[in-house]
Amino acid sequence: MISSKVGSPVTGEDFFDREDEQRQMWEYLGGDDLLLLAPRRVGKTPGVLKRLRKGPVGRFFKRIRKVSLFEFGLELGEGDPWEEVGAALAAALDQPQGQRLILMDEVPVFVLSLLRKDPAGDRARRFLAWFRDLRQQPDRRGGLRWLLAGSIGLDTVASRLRFGDTINDLYLVRLGSFERETARRFLHEMSAAYDFPIADLLSPSKKGYFDYWRQRLEEELGQPDAGLALLILNAAAEDPKGAPRTALNQALAQRIQDPVAKDDRLRYLIDVLENDGYLVEQGRRYRFRSPLLREFWLRRVVP
Repeated sequence: MISSKVGSPVTGEDFFDREDEQRQMWEYLGGDDLLLLAPRRVGKTPGVLKRLRKGPVGRFFKRIRKVSLFEFGLELGEGDPWEEVGAALAAALDQPQGQRLILMDEVPVFVLSLLRKDPAGDRARRFLAWFRDLRQQPDRRGGLRWLLAGSIGLDTVASRLRFGDTINDLYLVRLGSFERETARRFLHEMSAAYDFPIADLLSPSKKGYFDYWRQRLEEELGQPDAGLALLILNAAAEDPKGAPRTALNQALAQRIQDPVAKDDRLRYLIDVLENDGYLVEQGRRYRFRSPLLREFWLRRVVP
């Protein structure tokens, strides 16, 4: 029987109707590194700490300030040679005996954080260019594959910064929404498993499930983009069929007067909101992907 999990990866019966996409991605990974465009909650768990301590990266461990065990991660101090550590880590994993997959989540959020620290974009480009070179090493043995994911599309961020050349080696895979019948079946099974009417999800006690959709605009985009995204979503929420692009453009006119700058920012934010699971384009209109999220937005966000 299907069960509900908030935050943690789903397995077994709870992994619902993504088998075809999963098989397809494994096929792609046979020859390419992937860029996965999908909303949040894509799982990732490499567990390689003990072996790495004894390998080429081991000499750096005394300088590492923090190690995450379940979701493998290393935290370095300010000024430490992160390029050298990263290259040693990749070399330690890229072995001809067996294949390994590293899934890096929220790469675009990291790139945007670099951009906030250095608006000129030098730090962001340096990281992305270094990372591409790492993936394209001429002596790469082929035992390591990369799968980059994020709730904001890395392609969108790279395009906005004109850094497209730093990710053009990645094979792009877009994970879309369920087909209508699949979504109905999922909701039916979930409702039956818990004997819980779906409409109750919008009760005040459940608003925490949806509040984060509003909060993370600020966390991931920062200002002024978070405020602009809010204007777009408010306009899209007015009609269950969504809003045409012209209406979203008019919504941004409250903050941006220059038409070229307005079109550029609208294009970027629509890409972000589509990749992040807020909006979907249908019939030349942009509507909320989730009717429940739209209902929450109308009740608790729209002025």
